[in-house]
Amino acid sequence: MPSTRPAINDRSTLREIQDYVWSMNVERGFDLKNPEKKMLLLTEEVGEVAKAIRKLSGLKFTETMQQTELAEEIADVFIVLTGLASLTGIDLFDAFMKKEEKNIERVWK
Repeated sequence: MPSTRPAINDRSTLREIQDYVWSMNVERGFDLKNPEKKMLLLTEEVGEVAKAIRKLSGLKFTETMQQTELAEEIADVFIVLTGLASLTGIDLFDAFMKKEEKNIERVWK
């Protein structure tokens, strides 16, 4: 059976990526009703990013391997965060734009 997931490529918008990630959540049978579970998964993925950064600052792996692992963990965080946004009805692009409007006016010290 062909997939109904939206196609994405290197020119995809954030909204298109968010739609794609949501369709993958549906296709893979992930929990679609419980933001608490998605938040726990996000926390786990952020922990894996921290672990990858810790390895990056050490000497156990080649730099290329460390960068690849870090990139994959950051991608996992993005995927889970995007799914959480969809699960809770948040348009990530719209939320980003509104928040950045506030950030522009904020005094940063």
